[in-house]
Amino acid sequence: MLQRILLFGLALELATSFDNSDLKTWLATVQMDGDKCIYRNYTFALYYNPKEACEDWTCNKREKTVSVVGCSDPPTGCIRNASSDAAFPECCEKSCVRLTDATCTTPNNILLADGQAYNSTDPCVRYECNNKTITTVRCSEPPPGCTRDSTRSSYGYPTCCEIRCVKTASPPEALANKPG
Repeated sequence: MLQRILLFGLALELATSFDNSDLKTWLATVQMDGDKCIYRNYTFALYYNPKEACEDWTCNKREKTVSVVGCSDPPTGCIRNASSDAAFPECCEKSCVRLTDATCTTPNNILLADGQAYNSTDPCVRYECNNKTITTVRCSEPPPGCTRDSTRSSYGYPTCCEIRCVKTASPPEALANKPG
């Protein structure tokens, strides 16, 4: 009986462990707002978990840095299963396609099975594999006076498509000629 309990405990530990090879870490030097870190246009005191980035951020006030833990690049033949509602680190889970099962290959050599999609960061596109045909879904063009939000460029499609518009003041002569 004791052997069964120990075996069950070991199996439970293996089932709940996480593969650390799916993660990468780095430090970013940041500006401070009092005792809060400012990173990628977010201000936070200690921890922040941005869903769209599938990362975990820790504010190091003394060093004026943010420790970032994110998903590592998946191995060849694998893609991230990132869904919009998956929290970190579950958003780093991957699925792998065997070469014999691959029906499509993206321009950056990601293998996809039929019915599978891959949200890329570079370039900012979505690749879809249907009936052995790869389709590329691109961001729409920003309207005049707007540009892509460069703080979102490291996020996967469609977050990397977000735009930023700068509101400009009307020239003084336009205001002077305004009827009214």
